Amino acid sequence: MTEEWRARVRNARKEMGLRQSDVARKLGVKQSSVSDLEAGNTLTSDLVLPLSRLLKVDPPRYEDVDEFTARWRRVEAVLREQSPELAEQVLAMVEAAAAAAAKKR
Repeated sequence: MTEEWRARVRNARKEMGLRQSDVARKLGVKQSSVSDLEAGNTLTSDLVLPLSRLLKVDPPRYEDVDEFTARWRRVEAVLREQSPELAEQVLAMVEAAAAAAAKKR
């Protein structure tokens, strides 16, 4: 998600007088999930649409998501070129982290 969208989410939440923990409770997730999304510490999230609806913020445009995909592909290409083994290790770590995050929700 772009910094612009994350800033809109943060501002809307604050304007509504909500703390991250309030938003998390309404969405049925941990406060850290909301914090990570606002801070840009998560690659993708199934919270984007529910959070956008709750805070009455337009969801990120497809182009924003596409920008992320393009960035990820550039990183992947460099990793694969430098070290295919490292690329596989990084991919395995990302997949494991995503699976662990999904279990926490």
